[in-house]
Amino acid sequence: MDGPSEGSSVVPDVPARIGRYLVIERIGHGGMGVVLEAFDPELDRRVALKLLHPERARGASRLRLLREAQALARLSHPNVVQVYDVGVSGGLVFMAMELVRGQTISQWLGERTRAWPEIVERFAAAGEGLRAAHAVGLVHRDFKPHNVLLGDDGRVRVADFGLASAEEATALAEPDGPSTHSYLATSLTSTGAVLGTPRYMAPEQHAGLEVGPAADQFAFCVALHEALFGVHPFEGSSRLALATNVIEGQLAEPRNASTVPRWLYAAIRRGLAPAPEDRHPSIDRLLRILEQEPLRRRRRWRAGVLSLALAVGAGGTTLLGLAGNAPCTGGSAAIAEVWSDASRDAMTIKATNPEEAATAEVVVRALDDYAEAWSESHRAVCIEHRDEAMSSEVFDSAMGCLHRGRAALQGVVETAIDGEPGSLPAVAGAAAGLPMPSHCRDRARLALDLDAPPDPTTAAAIASLRERLARAEAVHDAGALSAAIDELSAIEDEVAVLGHAPLEAERALIAGRLAIVRSDWPLAQRELMRALEQALGSRADVIAAEAMVRTVFVDAVMDGPSGVDIRDEAMAHALLERVHSPAELAALLANNVGVVRALSGDRERALHSFQAALAIADEAGDVDPVEHAAYLQNLARQTMDPDARDALFERGRALAERWLGPAHEKTLELAMLRALHTIDPTTATERMTPVCEIMASRPSAQWPRCLCKWRLAELHELIGAESAAKNALEQATHCLDRARATTGDPSFLDLHAAKIAAHASLLDADHQRALDDLDRAERGLQPHAELPWIAVDLADVALLRARVLHALQRGPEAIDGLRAAIATYDEEIAKSEDRTLYRRRDRATQLLATLEAQRRSSIP
Repeated sequence: MDGPSEGSSVVPDVPARIGRYLVIERIGHGGMGVVLEAFDPELDRRVALKLLHPERARGASRLRLLREAQALARLSHPNVVQVYDVGVSGGLVFMAMELVRGQTISQWLGERTRAWPEIVERFAAAGEGLRAAHAVGLVHRDFKPHNVLLGDDGRVRVADFGLASAEEATALAEPDGPSTHSYLATSLTSTGAVLGTPRYMAPEQHAGLEVGPAADQFAFCVALHEALFGVHPFEGSSRLALATNVIEGQLAEPRNASTVPRWLYAAIRRGLAPAPEDRHPSIDRLLRILEQEPLRRRRRWRAGVLSLALAVGAGGTTLLGLAGNAPCTGGSAAIAEVWSDASRDAMTIKATNPEEAATAEVVVRALDDYAEAWSESHRAVCIEHRDEAMSSEVFDSAMGCLHRGRAALQGVVETAIDGEPGSLPAVAGAAAGLPMPSHCRDRARLALDLDAPPDPTTAAAIASLRERLARAEAVHDAGALSAAIDELSAIEDEVAVLGHAPLEAERALIAGRLAIVRSDWPLAQRELMRALEQALGSRADVIAAEAMVRTVFVDAVMDGPSGVDIRDEAMAHALLERVHSPAELAALLANNVGVVRALSGDRERALHSFQAALAIADEAGDVDPVEHAAYLQNLARQTMDPDARDALFERGRALAERWLGPAHEKTLELAMLRALHTIDPTTATERMTPVCEIMASRPSAQWPRCLCKWRLAELHELIGAESAAKNALEQATHCLDRARATTGDPSFLDLHAAKIAAHASLLDADHQRALDDLDRAERGLQPHAELPWIAVDLADVALLRARVLHALQRGPEAIDGLRAAIATYDEEIAKSEDRTLYRRRDRATQLLATLEAQRRSSIP
């Protein structure tokens, strides 16, 4: 055996200073050397120094220490002892690492009898350390209880990676980087030699074969078996007998096997299979079982001091509830794996100009706030459960809710860091829309959560898919549409195979929500109907309620207000009452009903609905801030009092700026609407100008940015600044040219380009060209005249045509068109307090009066 020696007990003398480290005291020793507590004066912190015996400072022992340093240097994980430095000083080989005050898991187990949930929780945390090592291509090869530390802070850490090997040692080197020596790629022994501690070695280790992550899984299960049952899973009075039984898979049934759940014993036995391919596919899959099963099956237990399992979902770290002075503090470490200082730095680096830097600052602040709220909710849920104020069933739902929030956060962070330049505005919107952690503490909401099926395997699969759905939605909101849609498609296939109706309802609801974001109304309609059907059939009431609430809006967009059946609105209200009207859905329904009423011209009832939506959102305080800003916007557009309207727009703009940044499209949209709804044209122009300048500075051209310049041109013309108006129209034309070059179907933009070109030709007195452009725009718009927004475009064409004909002394030809345009403007004004429409209606009315007067004077 070339494993660590346990024979030498001679403690060497150590100097008072080793390198830059000041030795404080000796805290441990063994055959390889000593462990010292030392002080690092440069970084002002205490560290642990692992110091080799002088006689072992060469050859395999020295190599083993260097291997351990390189292995740990690859890892930065809460469940792995962190290495800081390695070096040689005065002939002494040392490694400086994180100082962990506490004890080994072996010592912890020896203190008293431990209940199985408490043991599983500690081992699951250690397993997360192994999972992190495997993720960077490392295999520990010597996992055992003595190498697992339980700190006084309650955190579990895996140590002693001296035998670690790199599965892909050469692949991890940078191709163009400096030449380095990988001690992990250097063999400690000749081919076929055996490394490790025999008691915990896998069959392939005993046989001297190639070792991979499955060997760590085997050792983990041996150690867990010993901890739970007090006996080794394989009998053997000698090393050879033990190795034989391990290789042949001769498991010895423990007498006290019934003291743990069967699912747990089955999971351990699978991890002890003699063939690596027969074990769990990965340590991660084993941890999913250890983390998920206790959440559904755990029963209350006491053994002296109450200990509490505090789990974080599959794919994350399991940080356990802590007895003593700092209970339930694992949430901070769990969320730090997703949102850390490194993540913040990466987010800041993404900003390439002052505008992006401002957005990055907003995103970082939002994610900091979210991480803090998540950790606090995590802790609150844990304490309630620990104090027996929350049942295990409710606790399971709360933790599942938190897991999904963490998965969504992870999706936002990873998309932000890996996304294309200029993606930060979308990330800001996704960060603002992350699921509220406070909802995971709301008993009424948790009572409405999807029921988990009794079969643990199916339940675990559903929990995993729900986390993936939450992450996919966040990735979509962060701007990675293609990746999110691909993932949703894969999830759809897996959900279909699973055949779980409530999960299918949730999938369809999320797909419908995202289709609305993309303005894919037919898909949104289909998916929302699917969600409604599946939810009603499986009594997933909260999904049914949201699906119906959103259907009211989608039907209105698709088919106009007449397309919304009054029974649909009644059904939405009924479903909402069934789930006790959660604030975000109640506000959304009030808003969507307001949209239907506004589209039908019932401004008084629309105003009432929008007021109700805003009141609910204001009182709740934790609805999606982007939706909250939309409620302010919709109410402002229906408010007739100019001061109140202005205050609502400004409040919405400030809310958007707080969550999305000063240069976000939504922030600018609200600023533009505030300017356009300002009665005094001079003030409106002053407010509009800086908004249009910011929009025009964007590298990509989009229709709202072009529209801003056109509206600004109208304001300049209204206050007599014709030169500024021409300049704004020229910029709008240039913007549209760029926008048409990058869009898949430029026909819509072509029609608007024709209108703007006609306006510019009018100001240049090129009247025939203006009429040609207006004819082209009208031909393209007329087939869609029944749509409200197209009707307004046609009215704009009629107004411009009347102005051109009036300049050509042919005004009477435009009278009928002007009357129709005024009727359209009046119809739309009945739906909202849009000052742009008022100005056009007033100009059309004045021009009509002039033309009618001219016609009367021309009649003999």
